[in-house]
Amino acid sequence: MERTEKFIEELKRNDVEVYLTTTSRLNGDLNEFFKKEGIKRVFVRPKGLINELFPNIEFTEKFDENVDAGLSEADFGIVYSGGLVELAESPSDKLPSLLPDIHIALLKESNILDDFDVLFENIPHPLPDITFIVGPSKTADIEKILVKGAHGPRRVIVFIVR
Repeated sequence: MERTEKFIEELKRNDVEVYLTTTSRLNGDLNEFFKKEGIKRVFVRPKGLINELFPNIEFTEKFDENVDAGLSEADFGIVYSGGLVELAESPSDKLPSLLPDIHIALLKESNILDDFDVLFENIPHPLPDITFIVGPSKTADIEKILVKGAHGPRRVIVFIVR
């Protein structure tokens, strides 16, 4: 099984929604997703994302109650865990993936790695802030009642860009 297929399988096992796209289709695919989901205001920290691609979406660098989703660019995906890795220069860079109910991550297919050993060979030193994302926020109480989104996003959506 191909690395990307294994990664997608692990993402789905972690309750992550996955879309495959290309660089040329990313704009249209994201705008279609935003429209379908009713997303009008997106919390983002600029990091390789071009606001001009999305003329109908209001991007903001300030989180408030009117934000519909957070958008980030994941630095790596790890097949072994079915998770995303985001490197941040400052703690505030991590907020779009942690605060909104919906987190949308963009990931270049070429940045999908097999495991953590390969990851640590590929990240800069000294180590930046690292966030590992392995699906929506989940917690359970003593009665084993599962609650999604209590401490972070209820939904995690990944657009893998070929």
